[in-house]
Amino acid sequence: METSKFLLQELIQTKRDFFKLFEKLQNEYIINLKKYGKEDARCGFFGVSFELVLWLMINLDNFSDFCKKKKILDGYIQNTYDDYQQYLISYNTITRTSFLTRMMFNVEDFLKSTLTQLEQSPNQKYHGLCKNYLKCLNYYEEKRHKIMSLPAQIRNSNHNGGFTEYPIDIIIRGISFKADKGERIIFADWRRTYISLDTLFDLLIETIPLLEKLSFIPSTYSKLWKQDPLS
Repeated sequence: METSKFLLQELIQTKRDFFKLFEKLQNEYIINLKKYGKEDARCGFFGVSFELVLWLMINLDNFSDFCKKKKILDGYIQNTYDDYQQYLISYNTITRTSFLTRMMFNVEDFLKSTLTQLEQSPNQKYHGLCKNYLKCLNYYEEKRHKIMSLPAQIRNSNHNGGFTEYPIDIIIRGISFKADKGERIIFADWRRTYISLDTLFDLLIETIPLLEKLSFIPSTYSKLWKQDPLS
């Protein structure tokens, strides 16, 4: 199957997957907005997260147009079939990498803000932030720690030529994510990126009630907004 048709089929399922994540994050934003207010990180984090998924879906719509109509790219790249196919592969990779990188930046920022309010040091690598966050909430399990770490490990491999710096070994929803240190990750496609993020957010949503002892978590996200994202 040629690249454009294969990617178009993949995009249909990808948009379905991420629309479900979009609805989940938007709903959690509304719940925390009512409970804690916009200035609280529990609201802001889910707000910027659902907006980022919205950005992704809009980009996937544009990408679908590229896959359907080669003439959109006329005037920008050499008008050959091979150039067109290569551009689609690059667009797909860049979009997925950019999205995952920004999303994990948001997650890391939320963990740092929360750990600061829990009187824990935020000056750690992501792996350590996850472990301390779960332990502070008495919610630590090895698998939960691996769930929180997995999207970051996929992201980091994108900055390391596709190779992982640390071993990965976890089964999520019947799918194996496994790679030894120094191996190339082969599970950075859209479907498994979605599963890793969706599982991570399920876990983070589970932890929100455990933070009720904190009356307020200052949000760095509210500074990004001029008005409510739902207004």
